[in-house]
Amino acid sequence: PFRGMATELESYQVRIFYVVNKKEEAIFDEEFRKLPNYNLWLSEEKGRITADKLGDVSDCDIFICGPVPMMRSLAEQFVRLGVKPARIHTEEFGLY
Repeated sequence: PFRGMATELESYQVRIFYVVNKKEEAIFDEEFRKLPNYNLWLSEEKGRITADKLGDVSDCDIFICGPVPMMRSLAEQFVRLGVKPARIHTEEFGLY
């Protein structure tokens, strides 16, 4: 969902972190590489992504999409780093 949004937000400073375990799983990597401030995060190389690895984001709006446990964990981490809960937005999906 954020892929389309990122292409429409040219007047905003947007950083995208596309998190996958292995490079082969990054099916949108080629498309995302066209966007400014794009970061491919390979967990097998860098470990799990955590809020503190992203630098100072206390005055940012945060958009998270992914499995519920990951989103909850990251949201809690961002709050501990000073991001106001109202600035954290999530997009839940599930595979049933």
